[in-house]
Amino acid sequence: MATDYFISSKLGAQTNPGTEAAPFALPQNVTSVTAAAGDHFWFDSSSLFDLQARTLINSGLGWASTLASPLVFGTYDPLGVGGMPEFTKSRYIGASEWTYSAPNNSWTFTASNTVSAYCYIKCGGEWATRTDNALPLDSVDGRWSNSGSTVHVYAPAGTNPTAYYGSVLFGGDTSDGVFVISSPGNVQAIDFDGPWQFRGVGTGIYIFNSTGNRRYRIRNMRSSETGAVFYMLTQTAGAVDLEIHDNVCEKGGTTLISANGASGLGIARWYVHHNELSECNYGFPQGAIYSQVRTGGIITDNVIRRVNYGVPGKSSDGSAIYTETNSDGTMVLRNYIEDCYLAFQDNSGRSTHWIGNVINNCFATLKVTDTTPNSSVVCNFYNNTIINAGAPMTSGAGSVAGIGIWGATSTNPAQQYTIINNQLSAYSLGPTTAAIELPTNATGTIANNNVFGFSAVAESWDGTACSITPTNTSAANAMLDDQYMPLSTSTRSAGVMIGAIDFYGKTFQFPPTIGAVQYQPVAELLATRDIVSRDLVLRDFVARRVIGATS
Repeated sequence: MATDYFISSKLGAQTNPGTEAAPFALPQNVTSVTAAAGDHFWFDSSSLFDLQARTLINSGLGWASTLASPLVFGTYDPLGVGGMPEFTKSRYIGASEWTYSAPNNSWTFTASNTVSAYCYIKCGGEWATRTDNALPLDSVDGRWSNSGSTVHVYAPAGTNPTAYYGSVLFGGDTSDGVFVISSPGNVQAIDFDGPWQFRGVGTGIYIFNSTGNRRYRIRNMRSSETGAVFYMLTQTAGAVDLEIHDNVCEKGGTTLISANGASGLGIARWYVHHNELSECNYGFPQGAIYSQVRTGGIITDNVIRRVNYGVPGKSSDGSAIYTETNSDGTMVLRNYIEDCYLAFQDNSGRSTHWIGNVINNCFATLKVTDTTPNSSVVCNFYNNTIINAGAPMTSGAGSVAGIGIWGATSTNPAQQYTIINNQLSAYSLGPTTAAIELPTNATGTIANNNVFGFSAVAESWDGTACSITPTNTSAANAMLDDQYMPLSTSTRSAGVMIGAIDFYGKTFQFPPTIGAVQYQPVAELLATRDIVSRDLVLRDFVARRVIGATS
């Protein structure tokens, strides 16, 4: 028979047995029991858990659960006040903790754990930017790096960072998160069911060194100023069934939802949907959703805003949704992405699909890179709407400035692109910026794309040396699609021209304005389509919020 355990910072004590009448006081108190399949851990919705230590779940606890009967972590409301439990684990660095390092042009303090990109630092309330372990630091406010557990932060030689910025807030690392699952042994499945609030932690839920068949659910979480609400690393064998949905995360570090795998993974279900993610402004090359798993996942119906938007010195690496090496066959569907440096990045991808997404006001849309030899890049990009590509930011241009779709020169000649039925519009760009730029060894099909607002010289295409020949392109018109690419700022939105076939057929390059024809500005059409597509996504979000999150 399943057992219920209760945890309350207001009503509990560390020496209590964890019953509803006498709850535990801290999350780590649960490690004193031997949990079995179906057991529930209930956290008081009115509690604030200001933590100094992580809750570590490993094989040494003797816990067990099955794929059909997971352990469940949820919320109860003993005081009848509503709300959700809050977990926090950050601290302000005191002035006395700093030591000046002249060779590194930095001030240093020592963290309790080895630091990686998943912690975060705020200087005087503003995001600090990590510089990929680059020392010495540039003399730029808010720059930081680390060497192991030694953290380097820039401030002038005569003034420590706490005094210089007014405050320095440090949120812990992944391995020092709230719930850490390491080598879980007989624990095959856990549901983290919320609603919970993570604030000022490196990671809310961190899973690593896991093997065998596993199932995890993370839903109804809220996070703010958090390195990652969920992070999974080095699942080296077995099959993982992972579902992450209906989470709202803002003001994250380098990533908000991350799952890494390895080549030994079996067939897995990796399903990330209906999450709302914003302000992931770390400047590190990952993104709001980061996937590195062996088999195909589904990333759908997420709303993502302001990822690496205006980060000083930002390169083109890191995106709203990043599918990394071994993310084979990932489906990226119906996501709404707004105000991001880069919407999508696919690194050494195999058969990745981007379908029906709306990308609004992003500096660039899709960057496909192939840094792993012998990986066959297959990029399928269908029915997406890109609005205002190349939107201005206070960031470095990088290699994909304003590009709708960009492919790197591959170490392997097998690069195949299918780019069909997309609409791409651009912010005011330079004279040579193309909507689609592919390497010389690319093959595939490009057809029926409507491109507007890119340069007059290379209105939509820069890849003439590769083996792709875009359809409907003639020597007299080097633009991508004569059929869909207007030469003026207006195009037909309804009606039939005299002496020509209907609206959807092949037309003259300069169609006459006779017949019952309605003209409409192309930019207006694109904006209308953007609003309709965006509202479909957001309407679904509102419905789920009103009705309540579903599993």
